[in-house]
Amino acid sequence: IVPVEVTMIGTAPFLKAVETDEKEYFSQMLSGKMPYFEVDIGQLQQQGVIAVDLPTLSEDVLEKWGIKMPTLKFDDVQAKSTTTSTSNKQPITEKSNFDAVGIWAGEYEGKEKTLRFAIDFKKDGTLDVAMLPKGSTDKPLVVGGTWVMNNKSSTITATYTDNTKETFVYDQKSDTITFTFSNGGKLTLERLKK
Repeated sequence: IVPVEVTMIGTAPFLKAVETDEKEYFSQMLSGKMPYFEVDIGQLQQQGVIAVDLPTLSEDVLEKWGIKMPTLKFDDVQAKSTTTSTSNKQPITEKSNFDAVGIWAGEYEGKEKTLRFAIDFKKDGTLDVAMLPKGSTDKPLVVGGTWVMNNKSSTITATYTDNTKETFVYDQKSDTITFTFSNGGKLTLERLKK
């Protein structure tokens, strides 16, 4: 479980939203100081409760609903960043061995949690990441930033709008890409759109 103070999304760094919610609400709930309801989905399924079959959504459903993923230009991130300089920005070209540009979707599987992801790697070097715990019907958490691919070391480095920076080793097969995390977790994505 990742507690997030949703009122801070877009106004504070993601990690600060997690820390705030954990401190102000989540720890109080677990200690019994604040009431809450816990629902065991697995147990309900064993008792015969089934999920409603929902129709498949089209690739452009967010556009049709008038929802636009937030974007941030590379120069805007650089102006705020204290850890990244424009001198290490590498051009992203169609001539590379593997072109990640496009919209990808899949799941992260770790020791303690499974998350659904959608990532839009844009040609201009910006990205939008949407993530949501598997099975959740809440709105996804959306984070913007920039990305740089290094085909020689098979890595992608992402710098997010809160200035956190992560480098992922990837393994690519056709339109499937798998990122391996230092904690042993894996994020497997399939390309939805180029």
